[in-house]
Amino acid sequence: MSEIESRTPYPAIPLRPLRFLTMFAGIYGLLEVLYFAVPDDFLRDVVYHRGIVAVSADIIQLATPHEPVVANANKLQSGTIALEIIRGCDGAGVGFLLISAIVTFPAPLSRKLAGGLAAIALAFVLNQARIVGLYYVIAYKKAWFVPIHVYFAPTLMIAVSCIFFAWWAASGQPDSRETA
Repeated sequence: MSEIESRTPYPAIPLRPLRFLTMFAGIYGLLEVLYFAVPDDFLRDVVYHRGIVAVSADIIQLATPHEPVVANANKLQSGTIALEIIRGCDGAGVGFLLISAIVTFPAPLSRKLAGGLAAIALAFVLNQARIVGLYYVIAYKKAWFVPIHVYFAPTLMIAVSCIFFAWWAASGQPDSRETA
């Protein structure tokens, strides 16, 4: 053993995980920069209204026809309730995490594209469920809103996203029983 090796208390970090983390962070950062370049009024009046709020209002009306909920720009409104969707409440962060992980993971391009599309769909569905759930929480259990909005729902979305990524990554790996 050389003198340098005997003085190094920790083993060297393998290059592959470090490369993965660097690429992951870079892609995530790029997506965030591009996201913040989108004008607020476009997000509010087009993306949030048509893609999130109107869809949420339709889901609520379908589930509970007696709820007088309407989609108004970036707000779900019903009587004295107004649930406003703003930047950061649109599920983009979860989508960016998944897309960054999928793009960085060593897999064929066709598999990455399929995984990316599935990730976007998952982020959309999770966020719609979160917003519809938050509407009912604010309408019927206001005291629960902050803990669910700030802690429980985001943690759940990230946990489900991690499970999805683990499944996606593992499903593309050859089965060790088949190769043996």
